[in-house]
Amino acid sequence: MIFTDAFINRSILNCCNPIFYQDDRLPCLRCRVTPNGASFYFVGTVQGVRVRKQLGRYPFISIASARAAVWQFMIESSKPKAVINSPAADTSNTDKITFAALLDLYLSYKKSLSPKTVRWYKVHLSSLGIDDRDCLSVTPKDFLAIFEVVHDRSPSVAKHGAKAVKTIIKWYAAYTGIALDDPTRLVNPLAGIAIHSSNARTRRLSADDLPTFWQVLKGRHSLERDAITFCLLTAMRKNEVLGLTRDNITVNNSAYFVTLQTTKNGKPHKLPLVGVALEVVKRRMSESTDGRLFPTQGKHAFDALKSAGVVISWHDLRRSWASFAVSNGVSDAMVKRVLNHSPDSVTSRHYAFFDDASIADALLKVERVICADFC
Repeated sequence: MIFTDAFINRSILNCCNPIFYQDDRLPCLRCRVTPNGASFYFVGTVQGVRVRKQLGRYPFISIASARAAVWQFMIESSKPKAVINSPAADTSNTDKITFAALLDLYLSYKKSLSPKTVRWYKVHLSSLGIDDRDCLSVTPKDFLAIFEVVHDRSPSVAKHGAKAVKTIIKWYAAYTGIALDDPTRLVNPLAGIAIHSSNARTRRLSADDLPTFWQVLKGRHSLERDAITFCLLTAMRKNEVLGLTRDNITVNNSAYFVTLQTTKNGKPHKLPLVGVALEVVKRRMSESTDGRLFPTQGKHAFDALKSAGVVISWHDLRRSWASFAVSNGVSDAMVKRVLNHSPDSVTSRHYAFFDDASIADALLKVERVICADFC
């Protein structure tokens, strides 16, 4: 358990015989509870010797102070005795906590780490050249300057080194309750990584993009072309389109439907298939050999579109259908129905329902705008 004032007070009230409790936040911190009160102890192994040291009685020493005392005792115990007792030693630096010492303590508590992981921490902390630096004296600005020097030489090494430092600093705060100023807080965690465009969530096909879009698709493999066309004309999600099989296609009175039992919002989704989308499905059903209709990721087609100046993704196709639908008079309720968005009002949930013919009309209306004379 994690020590709290409420826990210790409750333990004292319910105690009949002396008992030791261990703090899950700092395993070396123990609390001996008796009917007369409680005391804090450090219990652990120091340089191969089992040690039990009384820290003080509760509440004269608080839980936070007990954790700080345990931490300080561990730091002092981890230093070579010859250095501590040397007359030439600088006593003003007895409280110095180096990153290397901090890492050693972290690894001593994380005994489940594999040798490969332990080596990863040591190598990447060493790569920053701060092993012997006092972690209390390295400010975020100092660390940023060190990071930038290493980053110019190897972005990957700098990023992993910063990650190692951040991990051991967070561990220190979690296990002692004493927060250090995180020296990595000014470091951009995405340094060296391409950032998505700020307009990625609003990106969609415009009417001006359509001629180029269809011209590029006509030059692509039929499988990629069919998958992207179907996604655009049905506004289905990428995983829904690429996961379609013959079993998802049903026929009722000569009308074709795509039916999904598992969707993002957890509800079944059913759409009538009309126009070009229906032609695509019939073609894929006749050509498919394993039951999957669209076994492709479409990477080459999207790369070709990007080269032609049309930067688009699978989800942008879904967004494009919604934009064309709204701009051509399709109601918001119908757009939500086709997109399979969860209804956000009582009216939508319990009163507004659309029959298959209405949905088919909306799909055809948008298809005429998107395909025009291109399909």
